[in-house]
Amino acid sequence: MEGTMEITICLGNIVGNHELNAFVIPFNMLLLQRQSTNKGVDKAEIMKTIICKVVAQGEPVYVPSKKAESGQIAKTMIRLKMLGGDYEDEYICAMYGNLALCRFAEGNVVAASLRFTTHESNGNYYQDIVANDIVKL
Repeated sequence: MEGTMEITICLGNIVGNHELNAFVIPFNMLLLQRQSTNKGVDKAEIMKTIICKVVAQGEPVYVPSKKAESGQIAKTMIRLKMLGGDYEDEYICAMYGNLALCRFAEGNVVAASLRFTTHESNGNYYQDIVANDIVKL
């Protein structure tokens, strides 16, 4: 199939103080949620799976976590670059848990499932990129 496939997700109002909006997104991206609340916080989450190569990976560190049984969870950062030329997009992603303990060599080609989260707070915008899964190809 040639060309770009797009999906339009149209969601109306839901109960409470949340409103979901319509988006046109590429086929390889999945919109999880976008909501505005009465507290002035606008938050969006998007999932995207990409094929890229590993540029660099940091060492794992342990950070506090209320969800982990031991009270700590492993975290590391990884830098991924899209395949192509010298000026392709790069993503710096956080990896948590068992995935953070996996090592990927520089130059490895991988398939990465990424979660993009953005939110606004006090007039400033923030974005987090979390790698949900990375598989060496």
